[in-house]
Amino acid sequence: MTSDAADLLRAAPPAAWPDPPAAYSFTSLAVIEECPRRWALQNAEYPELWGSRGYPRLLNVRQLTGLAVHAALETLISSLAEAGIPSALAPGAVEVLTRHGGLSVVLADALEAELGRASENPRAIQRMGRIRRQAEELMPETRAALQRMLSEVHGLAQRAKGGGGGSGKLGEGASEEVTLRSPGLKLIGVADLITLGPDHVEIRDFKSGRPKEQHLEQLKFYALLWSCDRRRNPEGRLVTALALSYPGGDRVVPVPTERDLTEFAEEIRGRVEAARSALGALPPPARPAVAACSRCDVRHLCEEYWVTKGSVDGEYVDLEVTIAASEAPGTVTTQARLPGQREANPARLRGATPRLFPEGLEARVLGARVSRMDAEVGDATPEFVLTSASEVFALP
Repeated sequence: MTSDAADLLRAAPPAAWPDPPAAYSFTSLAVIEECPRRWALQNAEYPELWGSRGYPRLLNVRQLTGLAVHAALETLISSLAEAGIPSALAPGAVEVLTRHGGLSVVLADALEAELGRASENPRAIQRMGRIRRQAEELMPETRAALQRMLSEVHGLAQRAKGGGGGSGKLGEGASEEVTLRSPGLKLIGVADLITLGPDHVEIRDFKSGRPKEQHLEQLKFYALLWSCDRRRNPEGRLVTALALSYPGGDRVVPVPTERDLTEFAEEIRGRVEAARSALGALPPPARPAVAACSRCDVRHLCEEYWVTKGSVDGEYVDLEVTIAASEAPGTVTTQARLPGQREANPARLRGATPRLFPEGLEARVLGARVSRMDAEVGDATPEFVLTSASEVFALP
């Protein structure tokens, strides 16, 4: 938690709304379809907050370690392919890994790089110690995930000419982090690994989290992009294999036919047009929904969210509060309302120091834990607790 009210980030509107993207990734299209306002708030300009584009993202230690696994895989796959080693289980692979210091060293270096980038995020500055500790505690699990996913990768006998970072024709062999584009469809995507052979085109995506159905559509999206990208794939070859690599094992994904891709292209064309239309209004429309809003990391900036009644059945809630007074060490009395409530009501907020919550402060709290009242006390005042994961944003 922040130590002083002056250090609180402000829940203020952006200085400028973003233009619609020139090309849509799988993720950006999905976010816009779910809620155009969310995408716009995430990508707007906040010069008073920091110098980077968009609103600082909420850091999740699982996402952070997942990024580290991706980076480590890219390093190791590239080295194996450069050495002509077809897989991490093939002869010679141990020597390649040893030159890097082993899996643990590669992963630790990748994690340190991700933590360094995260430390520039003003939303994470006060949390970096806890995030680092959590990431380090997860290292055995993260290393096991890296080892498992690396063991499933084959066909790395050579590194492809053109490489993932190039823009010309992709040669036979393995290419990691391949950027694919379809100007006609206004699409862009980065495939984790493409392996080409004389009669073989495999696209593989690495996922450090749990399997989701949307991962299948994402690979179909990449298959479409590959078929359309005439710079990387001038012959218009179709994908012959799609695979998802999870820490618990691989999942083979059905390969779309040419007809499937044609129909999918028309579907995507319509979806992109609808997304561009939705972003034409300023601000773009919000589409409040309990499930979508609960996972939105910019909901504290969305006025529609705070006037829409949501679910309060969970253990954690969001609050809009006005601090009344300090009641006891670590506890303040407030006037608080949940999203969708018209009237604010008396409530206690524990874990709130007077320095962080001075009298008169108006703020939005994300992820406060609901505290059950002791029936013997006979006090019906609602009570909420700030946890290490709660966030507080001062209202302008």
